Amino acid sequence: MIQQSFLLIFSQTPFTDLTEEHREMLDKIGINAWDLIQANSGGHKCITNISGLNYLGRSKRPPQGQYRYDSEKDDSPSVKFTKMIAQEFEKKLKEKIAESK
Repeated sequence: MIQQSFLLIFSQTPFTDLTEEHREMLDKIGINAWDLIQANSGGHKCITNISGLNYLGRSKRPPQGQYRYDSEKDDSPSVKFTKMIAQEFEKKLKEKIAESK
Protein backbone atom coordinates (compact mmCIF):
# COMPACT_ATOMS: atom_id res chain seq x y z
CA MET A 1 0.00 0.00 0.00
CA ILE A 2 1.32 3.45 -0.87
CA GLN A 3 1.75 5.69 2.14
CA GLN A 4 0.14 9.12 2.23
CA SER A 5 3.56 10.79 2.46
CA PHE A 6 4.48 9.27 -0.91
CA LEU A 7 1.22 10.45 -2.44
CA LEU A 8 1.93 13.97 -1.22
CA ILE A 9 5.39 13.90 -2.78
CA PHE A 10 4.03 12.43 -6.04
CA SER A 11 1.27 15.02 -6.27
CA GLN A 12 3.78 17.85 -5.96
CA THR A 13 6.33 16.44 -8.40
CA PRO A 14 6.05 16.79 -12.19
CA PHE A 15 5.60 13.37 -13.80
CA THR A 16 8.74 13.86 -15.89
CA ASP A 17 10.78 14.24 -12.67
CA LEU A 18 9.54 11.01 -11.05
CA THR A 19 11.84 8.01 -10.90
CA GLU A 20 10.88 4.77 -12.62
CA GLU A 21 10.22 3.23 -9.20
CA HIS A 22 7.82 6.06 -8.33
CA ARG A 23 6.06 5.71 -11.68
CA GLU A 24 5.62 1.98 -11.06
CA MET A 25 4.09 2.74 -7.66
CA LEU A 26 1.65 5.17 -9.28
CA ASP A 27 0.76 2.55 -11.90
CA LYS A 28 -0.74 0.45 -9.09
CA ILE A 29 -3.21 3.15 -8.01
CA GLY A 30 -6.74 2.96 -9.37
CA ILE A 31 -10.28 4.07 -8.67
CA ASN A 32 -13.57 2.61 -9.78
CA ALA A 33 -15.62 4.22 -12.54
CA TRP A 34 -18.59 5.07 -10.32
CA ASP A 35 -16.41 7.09 -7.92
CA LEU A 36 -14.92 8.96 -10.88
CA ILE A 37 -18.36 9.79 -12.28
CA GLN A 38 -19.70 10.85 -8.87
CA ALA A 39 -16.70 13.09 -8.19
CA ASN A 40 -16.90 14.76 -11.59
CA SER A 41 -20.66 15.11 -11.95
CA GLY A 42 -22.52 18.34 -11.26
CA GLY A 43 -23.69 17.08 -7.88
CA HIS A 44 -27.38 17.63 -8.66
CA LYS A 45 -29.44 14.68 -9.87
CA CYS A 46 -30.83 16.71 -12.79
CA ILE A 47 -27.46 18.03 -13.91
CA THR A 48 -25.02 15.67 -15.57
CA ASN A 49 -21.70 17.31 -16.24
CA ILE A 50 -19.68 14.13 -16.48
CA SER A 51 -16.03 14.70 -17.17
CA GLY A 52 -12.94 12.60 -16.76
CA LEU A 53 -14.26 9.61 -18.69
CA ASN A 54 -11.06 9.71 -20.71
CA TYR A 55 -9.26 8.41 -17.62
CA LEU A 56 -11.19 5.12 -17.71
CA GLY A 57 -8.99 2.29 -18.86
CA ARG A 58 -6.12 4.61 -19.61
CA SER A 59 -2.75 3.09 -20.23
CA LYS A 60 -0.38 3.29 -17.35
CA ARG A 61 1.88 5.77 -19.07
CA PRO A 62 1.33 8.81 -21.27
CA PRO A 63 1.18 7.92 -24.97
CA GLN A 64 4.47 8.07 -26.80
CA GLY A 65 4.77 10.03 -30.02
CA GLN A 66 2.00 11.86 -31.80
CA TYR A 67 -1.52 10.49 -31.34
CA ARG A 68 -3.35 9.56 -34.52
CA TYR A 69 -6.73 7.89 -34.90
CA ASP A 70 -6.43 4.40 -36.30
CA SER A 71 -9.68 2.93 -37.64
CA GLU A 72 -8.12 -0.54 -37.52
CA LYS A 73 -7.79 -0.46 -33.73
CA ASP A 74 -10.57 -0.97 -31.20
CA ASP A 75 -11.98 2.05 -29.41
CA SER A 76 -10.38 2.91 -26.09
CA PRO A 77 -12.26 1.84 -22.95
CA SER A 78 -13.40 5.42 -22.33
CA VAL A 79 -14.84 5.68 -25.87
CA LYS A 80 -16.60 2.31 -25.47
CA PHE A 81 -18.04 3.44 -22.14
CA THR A 82 -19.23 6.77 -23.58
CA LYS A 83 -20.87 4.99 -26.53
CA MET A 84 -22.60 2.60 -24.12
CA ILE A 85 -23.99 5.56 -22.13
CA ALA A 86 -25.17 7.22 -25.36
CA GLN A 87 -26.91 4.03 -26.52
CA GLU A 88 -28.66 3.60 -23.16
CA PHE A 89 -29.72 7.25 -23.20
CA GLU A 90 -31.11 6.89 -26.72
CA LYS A 91 -33.01 3.73 -25.72
CA LYS A 92 -34.57 5.39 -22.66
CA LEU A 93 -35.43 8.53 -24.64
CA LYS A 94 -37.20 6.46 -27.32
CA GLU A 95 -39.13 4.60 -24.60
CA LYS A 96 -40.26 7.90 -23.03
CA ILE A 97 -41.33 9.27 -26.42
CA ALA A 98 -43.29 6.09 -27.20
CA GLU A 99 -45.01 6.24 -23.79
CA SER A 100 -46.07 9.85 -24.32
CA LYS A 101 -47.87 9.08 -27.62
